[in-house]
Parts: sequence; structure tokens; C-alpha cells
Amino acid sequence: MEAGCYTEQDNGNATVWDTATVTNQSPPVIQAFQINNGDAFTSSRNVILNVVIGQDEASAPVQVGISNNENGPFDTWYDVQSPIPWSLSAMDGYKTVYALFRGAAGNMTDKKSDSIILDTTPPVVSGVVNGGKYEGDVTPTFMDATPTTAILNGFPFTSGTTITQEGHYILIVTDAAGNLTTIQFAIDKTPFAGTVQINRGSGYTNDTNVTLNLTVSELSGVRMAFSNDGVTWSPLEPYSATKQWHLSSGEGNKTVHVKFLDDKDNEDIQTANVVLDQTKPTGTFQINNGAVFTKSRIVELDTIYSDNLIPVEMSISSDNLIWSFWEAAQSKRTVTLSAGDGVKTVYMKLRDLAGNEQAVGSATIHLDTMPPIIDLRINNGESVTTSRQVMLHMFASDASLPLEYRLANEDENWTSWGPIPRPNWELTTGDGVKTVKLEVRDPAGNVAGISKNDYTEFSGTGRYWSGRWRYLQQRCCDFLQQGNCYPEWCTLCQ
Repeated sequence: MEAGCYTEQDNGNATVWDTATVTNQSPPVIQAFQINNGDAFTSSRNVILNVVIGQDEASAPVQVGISNNENGPFDTWYDVQSPIPWSLSAMDGYKTVYALFRGAAGNMTDKKSDSIILDTTPPVVSGVVNGGKYEGDVTPTFMDATPTTAILNGFPFTSGTTITQEGHYILIVTDAAGNLTTIQFAIDKTPFAGTVQINRGSGYTNDTNVTLNLTVSELSGVRMAFSNDGVTWSPLEPYSATKQWHLSSGEGNKTVHVKFLDDKDNEDIQTANVVLDQTKPTGTFQINNGAVFTKSRIVELDTIYSDNLIPVEMSISSDNLIWSFWEAAQSKRTVTLSAGDGVKTVYMKLRDLAGNEQAVGSATIHLDTMPPIIDLRINNGESVTTSRQVMLHMFASDASLPLEYRLANEDENWTSWGPIPRPNWELTTGDGVKTVKLEVRDPAGNVAGISKNDYTEFSGTGRYWSGRWRYLQQRCCDFLQQGNCYPEWCTLCQ
């Protein structure tokens, strides 16, 4: 420290200020010496030393010598600038740092010290491992050289507590030094298993290339391999929901084996079956038992079919372009023909359970819904006769040939159906009005009927059996040309 005084000269004329430096011989006053501001634990050897020097200390600068050993050496001195970086000795445990302080005069303090526990080792957790997957209850326990706290999925957790609920967990254990141990694990009490279907379980296929549909009870780390015989396996590959697979050759029942492995190498082998059928169904059909004509749009298909697999399906079309929905094949099935008379064609396809499709072909039938046009005259239209023996003049025209005829007297049985009959006819006994009936049938089964008597003049009007009336204006010659009357009737043509 610096001190001063006044000195008066002998002549009394001057006053002089003299100064002198006085060194403080007392050691510096150290009010505080701490490691990491007094913490009890550290997880790192690198710490800071906090020093508080007394405010009245005048012998600056203050220097410090530091050692991890109580007996030094303290041979390196540093000007004190708090905080002071320092490295603790190696190995976990109780650590003490020692320090000597000295002032400018070299006066040293007593030895100062502070202690801290060095813990660089994270807590040890047992009962679960990071990434573990468990099929049952778990009981995590943990230990450390220092006190610990734990959080499980964000909530406080106590060592030794049993966890029973399924789910994913994150356990964080922290010791007093700040070391962390984090464990992620899962509990899944459902046994690992997989499933396999071929073509979504269709049961049949006509192609050796199929799609395997796969599921597993868990996804993480799952691998799979495939086999057609359960002996020779494909290489393991990561799980996917589908797999393209080639069946062994040859028709018949096929089995595909799938081996599933989870991330703990738990194995599950599953199989699926499919029938491989590459043979198309066969069949034939006809309309109305092979009839050539029909008078109704509603007809019946008579079908014969066979296949390796049953049931077989059928589809129908009237133009070979637009087809009906697939339905179970039937030996007899009704079909409605398209409107309008004429030749009608029906097409058919067959399909088996494996998807093999076969065009059976077609069948035709002539749709004729119109009855013949007919006329009947007795004795060329005379209204009176004196003889039971008469001549019948019969006329018929139709789009479909040949025609069939039958005759009857009123209240008597019909003759059998047949070609156009001879014109000679015998009326019933007794005088009076005599009625003769005529029916004509075309190949489609359409029937036209008419009746005539020899007392009433119908002016050439023909009556259809259906009750309709039509005036027949065609001459006899027209009918002769059609072959539907006898030449001797056609006197008008001669």
C-alpha cells in the first residue's frame, strides 16, 4: 500500500509531499471456494472452481495454486479470475480439489478444499432392454451410485414396478449427476402369426401365376419365405402385403407354404390351397328340343355341359356382342327372343370356377307369330244343296310351310291333322243349315279356323278362328300357284 507525508525545509520556504509503498504482510481473505457452485454431483471431470476473495484485500493480485491431491504439488500459480476451469482426477467417485492462495507479498492462506462426487456412468436398467418386445409382463429395475428418478411415458415410475398393459413404452432414468438411460420397449401379448390367401381366397385358378395375400400380427422386422412343397424355400425377404408366386405345373390341388419370421426369429408357417384347372368346359345346346319354328318369343334352351369343376356358369346373347350376367348353368333355361318374326339366333358361353371360358356356339329358330290366311267355300259358294255330298273349296296362305289341315262338321270330331284334304266332303244327315269347319296350322303351331254353311251367303268373307274377319280378295289362281288347292277348283283360272 502507498503512504505519504509533508516535509518542511530548513529555510521555511518550501513544503514537500513524500510517498512510500507499504506491503500488506497478511494472506488474502478467501470467503468461498466451491466446485460447480457447490453441487454435490457431476457427470463430467471438467468442472469450474468458484472463488470469492474478501473485498478489503489490498495485496493484489491474488494467485492460486490448485491440486487434486491434498499434498500438492502446488507449483503452478495462476492469477485468480473466478470461475477457474479445472479437471478432476480420473475414475468415478468422491473427489476433492485443494487450493492455496497467496497475496502480492507471497503470504499464503491455509489450504482450501471442496468435494464433489464424480459419476460418469448412466443408471443401469434391468428387466427390459432397449428395443425389446415382450409377450408378457415386465418389471424394470434400475440402480446407480447416486440417487435416481424415472419417468415412464411421461409419468413418474418407481423401480421394481410391474408393467402389465400392452403398448409401446419409453422409460427415462436419470441419476443425481444428470446421466440419462433411455429404454424403449413394447409389450405385445398376442402371439406372432401370419396368414396367407391365394388370389384372395378364390379357391380356383386357371393360371400358374397367382397373387399371395399376406397379413402378420406385427410388422417390425418381419421376413418371409415361400415354398411349393414345404421343403425347398425361397430366400428370406422383407414382409409385404402381396407376393407374386408361380405354382408348380400340372392341374390339380396346389399348396403354397409361407414361413413368417419376426424380429425375434419367432417362426410361423402357414399354407393356402388352390385348384389349378386349365381345361375349358364343353357343352352343346338347342332351342325347344331342336324345333325349327316357334310361335312364342319365350323359348327353352336345352343344354348339355361338362367340366372338371362344378358348378359351371352360363351367359346368353342374342347378337354375340351384348351378354347376360354370368349365372349358374342350367340344363333347361327359358329365353325371350327379340321382337319381330323371322330367324332368331341365340349364343351361349360357359365358364367354370377357375375362369376357363368356352364359347359353346349358337342355335337358331324361326319365330312365326302370325296364323295362316284361310278361306273355305262349300260348292263354290252355293247357299243351297240337295245332296249331302259336297265339294269344299279350301284356300290357305302363310309365311311358313308346309301347312296342316283338319275338317269337321259342327258337333262332330275333327279329322286328323294332315296335308290339304281331298275336296269331297259329306254333310251330316237331315235337312237344315249345315256347318263345315276348317282349321289350318303352320309349322310354328299358329292355327287359323273358319266355318261355312250352305244356307247363309258370307259374300266370300273368311272368319279366323280367333274371331277376326278378313275379306279374301285373292283369286283361286293365287292359291293354285301356292299349291294350296286342287286344280279342279280353280275354274276361274281356266
